[in-house]
Amino acid sequence: MKKMLAFLISILCVISMVGCGSNARGNTSNDKPYSGAPKIVLNGQDYFANEAVIVSELPDGYSYAGELTDQEKEFAYINGAKYYLPMGTESIDDFYVYQECGTPVSEQEIDNTKRQWAYVKWSLGQ
Repeated sequence: MKKMLAFLISILCVISMVGCGSNARGNTSNDKPYSGAPKIVLNGQDYFANEAVIVSELPDGYSYAGELTDQEKEFAYINGAKYYLPMGTESIDDFYVYQECGTPVSEQEIDNTKRQWAYVKWSLGQ
């Protein structure tokens, strides 16, 4: 009787270990946090900030389109949600977001310690 009880306990331990192992395997690549470049996902397309295009006034040809949802800007890590689309286009290659950002100090350099609110161009990823 003791041998039978020890055998059943052994089987239960093995079964419970297998169960724990399957739960531990639940950490798939979908569980990992996003670690790529900041992006906005709009209409299923990925857009990336073009830090070379930070302007204090919205360029001609763009109009207010609404506010980005938290889901659309989940991987952008930005303060700001108002966005502006090009007028009269069927496909969206780029748009501007009015957001907090760094200040350009040259054509290739942004000073992120000098924060400002400006229009940042976001472009379709390749």
